[in-house]
Amino acid sequence: MESIASDRTKLSMEGLLKLEERISRISKGLARDRRELRYKLGDAIERDLNKKLVVQLEKLDSLMEEVESAQGKIRLKLEGEIPNDLSELSAKVENLRSQLSGRLEQEEEERYLAIKELQEAYGKIASGKGGNDDADGGGGGPAVSFFG
Repeated sequence: MESIASDRTKLSMEGLLKLEERISRISKGLARDRRELRYKLGDAIERDLNKKLVVQLEKLDSLMEEVESAQGKIRLKLEGEIPNDLSELSAKVENLRSQLSGRLEQEEEERYLAIKELQEAYGKIASGKGGNDDADGGGGGPAVSFFG
């Protein structure tokens, strides 16, 4: 477990969280087994039974220490990863914000220029109509009549 916990390339953040959850469940189970063995050991010592239970309890203690050590390493790794992930995420958000801001400014300028062109065109059309009161809409030239 320690080798898995120490290898940064093998685990993602989600994997680390799941691994920590599983190790926590294992740790609770081992603690329950340890209490049970201690209870049995107390009975065995009173009746002066063999040392098998003592050996099992020592093995369980060493296993518990390994689990706690692995769990501690995973917690340290998670505590180190979360701020890194948050700062990386913050940098990405800031980059996106600046890109969107640039696009928005560009769109606003394009709209402004389009409105300005429309106003200029309308101004030219309006000034052309004002100078020519013909019914045909004013082409700037003499009115031609086809009916004589």
